[in-house]
Amino acid sequence: MTLVFVLSFALLILAGVALSYSRLAGTDQRDLVEESWWLEFDPSRYTVLTRLASSEDLRVARGWRGVNAGLEKRIRRERMRAAAAYLKEMRADFLRLETAGRMMVLAGNTSVEFRQTLVEAKMRFSLLWWQVRLQFALAQLGVGRVNAAKLVEAFDRFVAVAGPLNAAQSEA
Repeated sequence: MTLVFVLSFALLILAGVALSYSRLAGTDQRDLVEESWWLEFDPSRYTVLTRLASSEDLRVARGWRGVNAGLEKRIRRERMRAAAAYLKEMRADFLRLETAGRMMVLAGNTSVEFRQTLVEAKMRFSLLWWQVRLQFALAQLGVGRVNAAKLVEAFDRFVAVAGPLNAAQSEA
């Protein structure tokens, strides 16, 4: 009985490692940085996340005639769906910027400060991104509030620091 349990546990661990590896190895780098991406890139589109995270609109809507608990729940669900789409796009844009930064580092076109900023920005963005995702999930259950302002600020700060990436991408 113990042997079956140990083998099952080992199989679960191996499956988890294989899944993690496939997700890490499966990132398609050529999709991350496209030449036309810079033409459409606008970091200001993510400021809407702070509005989607705010519950002020729902508080105001409660006072309107015809708004009931079911409608409020549907509005909240749609806002969460929209926020999830914005978060997904924000992460994709960040990964594109970060990939372009790593390419510049590998080419030797950056300073030590830029490399350090790149690593710090990735850690900060990742932490804040997952934090906001968790906050949205909990808010959908009616627990807690969402504060996306720090995430949007961290993204904007990284875009400002990554200005040399924009120039390098335009020249390429």
